[in-house]
Amino acid sequence: MSIGANEFIKDFSQYLVSSLVDAPLEVLVDVTMSTKNIMVQIKCKDTDLGKIIGKKGRTIDSIKVILSAVKNSKFANDNRKVMIEVIEPENSTFRK
Repeated sequence: MSIGANEFIKDFSQYLVSSLVDAPLEVLVDVTMSTKNIMVQIKCKDTDLGKIIGKKGRTIDSIKVILSAVKNSKFANDNRKVMIEVIEPENSTFRK
């Protein structure tokens, strides 16, 4: 049985982001699909936000490119765009 795009992208995103942070068990990934977009929402500890976003957003842009490439190779007929949102914890001390 084949795994769906939603579950595949969620699992791959979880693996990818968890390998970057200091607290991989604190990473939560939620994937929402619409007719035009695949929205990947990432939640993590506030101390790991900088590791996910990276300098000038390079890391998060790279994650988006990787997810888009994997989605396009595994689900070639799916024309939706991958969008990523990093959700900052409410009590975060991270400076933008």
